[in-house]
Amino acid sequence: RSTQSRSSAASDVYKRQYKDWLLASVTHELRTPLNCVIPMISEALEEDVIPEHIKENALRPSINSARLLLNIVNDILDYSRFKRNKLGLSFADFDLYRKLSDILQLFEMQVRHKSLRLNFFFSPKVPRIIYGDENRLGQIIINFLSNALKFTSIGSITLSVEPSETMDDYVLFRVIDTGIGIKEEMM
Repeated sequence: RSTQSRSSAASDVYKRQYKDWLLASVTHELRTPLNCVIPMISEALEEDVIPEHIKENALRPSINSARLLLNIVNDILDYSRFKRNKLGLSFADFDLYRKLSDILQLFEMQVRHKSLRLNFFFSPKVPRIIYGDENRLGQIIINFLSNALKFTSIGSITLSVEPSETMDDYVLFRVIDTGIGIKEEMM
């Protein structure tokens, strides 16, 4: 190989490493203020002196937006970890129904703004407390719901949670929408 091609390859490696470092650094810097703002807004929502219309029209949308932004930042950080083969899973018991309800709450304002319906079906056959990676599951559900919201202009979006019919102890998650859909060859 020529000196020029080795130099070019080294430069490409350096650029990739710099990009990965920059992504990790920026996401860490964004998480700090978000992790401060979210508890402050949560505390304000608990205050009795704040009128309900301000809570409903300003604080709840603010906290939902901050949580969505934090999720995006976490996705970017996870991508950076994945690129460095340092993405891990964290398994524990968690309340699945509560997690999904919290996620759906993040989308309520956007759904209302687009005059859509947001439906949630949680089968009574699915246990509320499950063992798994709560954060990764949340990221996946948020990504599916975000895509459904992006491509649905009329109708509804439904999150359905049911036991798997083919595998014991597995849960089937479905996001169903009335949007434009995805061409089969794109799946």
